[in-house]
Amino acid sequence: MGFVQIDEYIYDEETGECAGLANPGYLPASLETEDDLQHYLRRLMESETRLQAEEKQYQSVLANVRKMVQRRRSQVEWLRRTYESQSGKIAETLLPRKADGSFRTKTYRCPWGSVSLRETKPTLKIQEKDVALAFVKMECPDAVKVEESVLVSRIPDPVKEMLMNDHTTAEAYGFHLTEGGNAVKVQVLEKEGTDETEA
Repeated sequence: MGFVQIDEYIYDEETGECAGLANPGYLPASLETEDDLQHYLRRLMESETRLQAEEKQYQSVLANVRKMVQRRRSQVEWLRRTYESQSGKIAETLLPRKADGSFRTKTYRCPWGSVSLRETKPTLKIQEKDVALAFVKMECPDAVKVEESVLVSRIPDPVKEMLMNDHTTAEAYGFHLTEGGNAVKVQVLEKEGTDETEA
C-alpha cells in the first residue's frame, strides 16, 4: 500500500482515501483548545469551499458533455431511422444463397459493420397500464403481480418496543436496529436564504 501527496494532503494510492495532512502544522492530532477548534473549522471551510467549486465545475463539464453526446445520439437515431430498413433490403440481395434459394448466411459483413436478417416473433407490450390492469383483473387475475411491503410506522408500539429491545429477535424477524444517541453536526458553509440567530 503506497501513499501519494496531492496539494497539502496525503492519499492512499489504491483506494483514493485521504490519509491526512502532509504537514499538519497548527492542526494537532486531537483537538484540545478553542484555537484548535477554530483551526479545524477554518480548514474544514476551506476544504468544503474547494469541494463545492470543483463539484460545480464538474457539473458544468458534464452538462456540456451531455449536450455533445445528445447531438451524437440524435445523429445515430436519424441514420438508423432513415436507412436501417433500407440496408436490410440491400443486404438481402447481396447474401449468398444455397441451391434451393435459401440463405447460406443471414449476415452481410464489410469493414464498417454488419447487417443481419432475423425473423422476430410478434410481442405484446403494455401501453396503458391502468386500462391493461383492469382488463387482466377481470379476464386472468393470475397474471396480476401484487407486491407487498412492510410499513414500519404502522407496526404497533408494543411490537416495535419488543423488536427494538432485542437485537437477536429483530434480526431473526428480518429487521435491523440502528442505535440512537447524540449526533454532532458541524456546518461551516451557510446555505443561501437562511438567517439564523444565535440562541
